Order: sequence, then C-alpha cells, then structure tokens
Amino acid sequence: MKTIFSRDDNRKRELEPQWTCQGPGSILMERYHHIDASEQDKYGFYDYYYEYDMYYFTEGTLSLIARCYTDDADRADFMGIEFDGYDRALEPDDRSLPLVSAALAQLKADGKTKFFTFTGKGYEPIFADNEHEGGTMRGARIEASASTRRDAEDGC
Repeated sequence: MKTIFSRDDNRKRELEPQWTCQGPGSILMERYHHIDASEQDKYGFYDYYYEYDMYYFTEGTLSLIARCYTDDADRADFMGIEFDGYDRALEPDDRSLPLVSAALAQLKADGKTKFFTFTGKGYEPIFADNEHEGGTMRGARIEASASTRRDAEDGC
C-alpha cells in the first residue's frame, strides 16, 4: 500500500490536490481527498472504508500535516511537524509559529473545532478553544491570491 504521509514530492505523483493556495507570507497550503477501502464484496459491502482529507502546510523547510476523517467533520488530527528533516509531535507552544497559526485558521474555516496531535501514546487533545482568544473564528478564510488557487469554490 502506498503512503500519502510522505512530505516529499512523491505524494504529488500519487494524488492531485483538491485545492492549493498561498497562505500568509510564504505558506503553501494543500488539501488532498483520499479513500482507503477494501474491495467490495458481492453484496457491495467493504471490510474497511476510510475517507479523509489530508492537509499539508509548508513554509520553507517547516511543514505540518493534518488528517480529517469525513465521518468526524469537526475534528483534525495533526500527524506531526517537521523542520529540515526532523519531525516530532505538535506541542502547545507551537501555536505561536506562523505556520501553525495559518493551519489552525484554515482548519477552523473548514469547520474544525477539535484538534488532536499524534504522539507515541496515540492521539491527545491540543489547542483547546480558549487557547485561541482573538484567533480566526469559524467561517473566516485566509486570503489567497487568485493566481495560486486551483478551485475558486473550495479551499482557501
């Protein structure tokens, strides 16, 4: 099975993004829709079926990935943050980084209100709403240049 969690150019050959846009500064944001499912049986049922969006946020050598399952529409799981080849779980202090702030703003604009980070212990809550006083409210959008947008009706 191919992985789409790769932060390199290989993911671009596997899937086309639903949208790509330029966030604030030099931040690039992409969303990919993915379905991971078994073959259907003779009755049309699946052994497993997962449908989700992968968000990639990049600023120079800093990158952040979030996965959002379609059956839990208000939840976003941060898969990790990477800087110059070194990756780790997202931490509460990371919210001060412009890349993380832009990611949170976009995810909130897409209806996400619960945020989790993947650690060695599984998924743990991070960035409770009260930590974002004065932040972007649900429904707000990050401004994007029309020349960088692939889909004017969806995304940034």
